[in-house]
Amino acid sequence: MEEILRQILKELQHPNVDIKSVSIKEAAKILGISWSKLKSLMDAGLIRYMITSPRQGYQIPLWEIKRFQEQYMGYDLSDPWNPVKFDKAS
Repeated sequence: MEEILRQILKELQHPNVDIKSVSIKEAAKILGISWSKLKSLMDAGLIRYMITSPRQGYQIPLWEIKRFQEQYMGYDLSDPWNPVKFDKAS
């Protein structure tokens, strides 16, 4: 599993990663958050996802993880429905 995550993180730096996706469990590991926190971010619309089949469940494209990290860097997401940009001076 660790080798798979290393490979995924390596692929995130590649600009043409538009068709690969990971499960919600793998995405949570990549982001370093719990499954429930990731689900809250998804429910609030901050992370886009797809449901590919009932068996496979949620899938999150790798480019979406990267977009999320870039867009919400510097935000307090403790309440995903009210993201707040924090001031560096605080």
